[in-house]
Amino acid sequence: MTSRNAPAGRLGKPFFIEVIMSYSLPADARGHMPNCGPTSVAVLAGVTVHKVMTWMRGNVGKPAKWKGSTHNRMSDPSRGDCWQALEHFGLNPVFDADLNERVRGCAIKTAAKALPTGKAYLIITGSHAQAVVNGRVFDQNSDGVDMSDYWGKNKKVFRVITCDMTATPKRKVYKLILTRKSEV
Repeated sequence: MTSRNAPAGRLGKPFFIEVIMSYSLPADARGHMPNCGPTSVAVLAGVTVHKVMTWMRGNVGKPAKWKGSTHNRMSDPSRGDCWQALEHFGLNPVFDADLNERVRGCAIKTAAKALPTGKAYLIITGSHAQAVVNGRVFDQNSDGVDMSDYWGKNKKVFRVITCDMTATPKRKVYKLILTRKSEV
């Protein structure tokens, strides 16, 4: 936005609003095991775990009594449960083959150091999933703890899914075209 089209503040000078995404563990995340996948997606999307799980029940083929376990170890990452949820919530998941080749098999604490900042990540390790943003880890037991204090810092990385929060969501966009009725 340039100063020509920026809205004017109280003193007539243009002002700019910077939106910063803050990440935190949803209030409904604790105490519901095993739900690391839905919890990580909820953290990245800024929604409740209940909302993610409800969507997954209806769209990923989970039964009514499903407690939250996900399947993310397919050879095609886009077939994983969490990938589909990330896509649905507009988080633009990306599988970077070069990045994954570098960090696969490393401890998550080592992999986190190699991840570029300014992006959010869903990291799949063994049978666990966690959100990582700027070296801070989120899962159903950890609300943005530093990697050095994370209980699972030695888990081995299987897959890293990048969520580019600045990209345009890949959701369908519908244009509403209004026309005026001609007078008779």
